[in-house]
Amino acid sequence: MFDDARSLSDGETLQADICIVGAGAAGITIAREFINHPYKVIFLESGDLNFKHTTQWLYKGENVGHRYFQLEFTRQRYFGGSTNKWGGRCRPLDEIDFKERDWIPHSGWPFDKATLDPFYHRAQEVCKMGPYEYQSSYWQSEDKKAINLKNSDLETKVFQYSPQLNFGEAYKDQILNAENIQTLVNANVTEIELDIYQKHVTALNGASLQGSTFKVRASHFLLAASALENTRLLLVSNGQNPKGVGNKNDLVGRYFMEHFFVFDGVFNTDLKTKHRNYYKVLNYKTYEKDLEQIASISLTEKAQQERKMLNACSFFVKRSGFNTADEYYSQTGQSIQYIGQMISHDTAPSLELFTSLFKLISNIESSSTNGLNWIKNRIKPTVFTGLWNQYESIPNPDSRVTLSAKKDRFDKNKLKLDWRLTEQDFLSYQNYRQLLKEELEKVGLGYRSIEHETDYNGWPVTLRGGKHHMGTTRMHKDSLKGVVDENCKVHGIDNLYIAGSSVFPTSGMANPTLTLIALALKLADHIKSLF
Repeated sequence: MFDDARSLSDGETLQADICIVGAGAAGITIAREFINHPYKVIFLESGDLNFKHTTQWLYKGENVGHRYFQLEFTRQRYFGGSTNKWGGRCRPLDEIDFKERDWIPHSGWPFDKATLDPFYHRAQEVCKMGPYEYQSSYWQSEDKKAINLKNSDLETKVFQYSPQLNFGEAYKDQILNAENIQTLVNANVTEIELDIYQKHVTALNGASLQGSTFKVRASHFLLAASALENTRLLLVSNGQNPKGVGNKNDLVGRYFMEHFFVFDGVFNTDLKTKHRNYYKVLNYKTYEKDLEQIASISLTEKAQQERKMLNACSFFVKRSGFNTADEYYSQTGQSIQYIGQMISHDTAPSLELFTSLFKLISNIESSSTNGLNWIKNRIKPTVFTGLWNQYESIPNPDSRVTLSAKKDRFDKNKLKLDWRLTEQDFLSYQNYRQLLKEELEKVGLGYRSIEHETDYNGWPVTLRGGKHHMGTTRMHKDSLKGVVDENCKVHGIDNLYIAGSSVFPTSGMANPTLTLIALALKLADHIKSLF
């Protein structure tokens, strides 16, 4: 069953047993689990079946912390969610990621990896990948060999790629043809209504961009609208309580986590064919469609424990000669990159355009060097292999999402993101870089670290997030330490659940999609058990 919220009668009330908000990886996974079950499901998606700018701009917000992407360029707001632009890289979290680590504040999940393993197996099938096998040895052969690492602090870890990147395309027909699921597109949820005791959701209020309103009543409500939008919906639903919904202990929006990425260095010698076949050299300018498995160099659990470090890994990537010069990793180099992204529509014009132009003009020597390097590479192209490092970050309560004073088209507050990294993040980053350099020298790969220009906190000016939003409605058995419990139910509210990476207590170093799908399957099973 398929409907468009714009075609509903103004003020219409819809009734269901289950209501799911958000048709991304988590929402689609849950909806599929309910197909042909004896209860009615209403599935709400803010966007349409295809991309529309007017809906996408609802993601606009403010960045007031560490330099970050414009928020409207970090998620996709239409059927399929961010899998519409997803690269497909998957790996479960490591066992250590679930543990309470005495050197990482606020760490620890309510269950161990073994609890989630059966759901990881099912998530593997949802992503249409091969066997649930992430042991490095499984993927090796005579012509695909791991580097013989000398240091016991580092090891090779495997990631897999989903060949079916777009969940909207892969599963749309199943969901739209399900008789017990009513899917509404262009359906923007604007508020959560609670009973007078604020312990039970009575309805969700919604609207289309064309102005018509609607209401959904259900027995159970599941929010799967992304870490940012799950948070915003809870916070803007403040008509009954100025703190919002589920925010009694001021935890909604806190502990925002991101994987931060830094290009580390470049090899002066090429990888042997057998290593290249095994690790594979990624080109981040294109999404390879034929990848099955890739490998990374990563920290061992032993090293994390003994050195009190966070998890991290390194991918082999292809870089042009222009992009391996130290000068590119400066303020002027980043200004050039920003202008290039704006021209290619990977970001929108903003005040940063003027600051970038000012940096280029005021530092003419660096600008000239970057320009000359670019021209040389155009005349005589050179390609190198480098390392792109992906880091876990501390769950920090001061790294958070709050409401901005600015309003959207529904007169609801936009978001304000204050992404913060800690001194512990920085020390772990430095230690990992040093470990990596020492090990690569030992195995004779001829590695040169990049000399980054740094900001006033010592971070490389090129540091970026991975658009992996996690942690804003974190999971914990104790309501004083988390927004949801081990079943992803909001503490203190008997019929409101949250799906997606916003419930992650810690991030690990692995991309979050496989884990959020596993959690979505676990949540779906829990909801089924209630009927």
